[in-house]
Amino acid sequence: MKSLLLVVSLLIASISHAAEYSRSNVTVNSILAMAVDRPARTNSQGYIRLYLNDGAWMTGSSESSCKRTNVDIAKEDTHLVSIMLTAMALNQQLVIGVDHTLLPIDDTCQAIYLQAITN
Repeated sequence: MKSLLLVVSLLIASISHAAEYSRSNVTVNSILAMAVDRPARTNSQGYIRLYLNDGAWMTGSSESSCKRTNVDIAKEDTHLVSIMLTAMALNQQLVIGVDHTLLPIDDTCQAIYLQAITN
């Protein structure tokens, strides 16, 4: 019984709570679009990886463990893709929000919102 309680306690303690982190003044340096059918790396199928200027993902004074120079966008989030492409074409910076529990490929977080900043 004690071992069952220990296991349950460890499982509860390991559950990650979703939290939003963001960055301002983000510049997209390059884009990598991954195919919908990518058998060698199925976890990356249908994602667009943005390579960004370096910066911390923050919420208040707390920094996320998300990779500082990347963010992934799911292909289904076509509105985010549209904003990102428009901002790149117009040489605009972005505000990007991520959820540190959404890690589709590696330690790169998934974008949950984008805002284009008019210069």
